[in-house]
Amino acid sequence: MEAIKPIYTERLILRMFDSKNDLDSYASILGQKDVGKWLPKRDAYNKEESEKMIKFLY
Repeated sequence: MEAIKPIYTERLILRMFDSKNDLDSYASILGQKDVGKWLPKRDAYNKEESEKMIKFLY
């Protein structure tokens, strides 16, 4: 797979997701009930469930 260069703006960096280094941050986001209510489980996800979600998406 060809590497995609990040896009930088004044307030944002848009880059590819790094499944190993971003897991803790991703799990923290999915661990919030207000986020999880919009996902299939309809509740907060734990770290293991977040990791499974990453594997499903990639």
